[in-house]
This record gives sequence, C-alpha cells and structure tokens, in this order.
Amino acid sequence: MDDHLRSTRVLSGDKKSPDTAIDRANWYAIRTRSRCEWKVSELLRRAGVEEFLPAWTESVRWSDRAKKTLRPLFPGYVFARFSRFAGCSGILALPAVVQILGTDELASICDDEIANLRRVAALPVSPCPYVAAGEIVTITSGPLIGVSGVVVRNKGALRLIVSVEMLGQACAVEIDAVDVETSTK
Repeated sequence: MDDHLRSTRVLSGDKKSPDTAIDRANWYAIRTRSRCEWKVSELLRRAGVEEFLPAWTESVRWSDRAKKTLRPLFPGYVFARFSRFAGCSGILALPAVVQILGTDELASICDDEIANLRRVAALPVSPCPYVAAGEIVTITSGPLIGVSGVVVRNKGALRLIVSVEMLGQACAVEIDAVDVETSTK
C-alpha cells in the first residue's frame, strides 16, 4: 500500500474517539497544484474521505474538430469533509496538495454552501465572476428548491449565482423568475 494512502486512513476521524464531539468533520477547501484537482479528488476518495469536485462541461473548438471537456468548476480546488485534528496532516501529505484553506473552526465552509453547490452542479452550470452584492433569493420550485444565491440578469436571462465566499469564486445556472422568492438572510 502507498505510504500516503496508509497515512490517510484516519482522515475521516475515529468514530470511537472521545474527541469526536469536539472535533466534528467540516468542509474545507483544499488547494491543489495546477491541473491536479482530479488526482487529489481520487486520492481523497481512496483514503475514505468525503470529497467533492464540482465540474462543468466546456465545448472546445479546434480548427479540425470540436470536443466537450469536463473541467473543474473552481480550478485549483477540491472540497473535502474531515476532522481538522485527525485529517490535516494526512491530507497535506498527499501528492499535489498545496494547502488546506482555513483550518480553524471559523474558516470551514458551511454545509449549506456545499449543499447548494452540489445541487447546482448537477445541472448545466458554468463558472462566472464572483458577485458579493445583489439581491439574495431562494428557489421555491423545480430541481433547485431551497437553494439560495444571488440573482443577476445576463443577456435577458436570469441566472442564480452560488458563491463560495472563502474561495472568492462562484458558478451560475439559469433559472426562471417564477421559481424564486426574495430571501431574508
């Protein structure tokens, strides 16, 4: 067995440990080496760590052909849920991992942000510029019911922007105006 996989068997935390209540698993953003997101995602999965690598399909056109390519939605980042005390050292030992962003309790990524991102990433989605201000809405019907984000109008279409504040990045998906209501966050 590879040394880095052996060292990561404890990444998801020991369920029998008395510290489990204090050191619960949270979502963190892991910065990877350039173009190594898929590799890190696979290594985390093999190590038994819950990971999430949102992706989008890009149509690439060359002079002789066109091809659809699957690309990471947030280049250079993979999300993982682990206990900060039990998991950090093993994850940092993985090849292609550069750093774990925000390894304290306050800097972990909210479960709701990851849940929103998972639901949006299941639809045709694309990267977009990060939007910090705007009207926050919640989807009231359809496949994204309950998802919150910022709504913008782009070329006559409404788009819901779901942001990951820690990364300063976002993605967007088209929505219908009848499916939203203003949030009171």
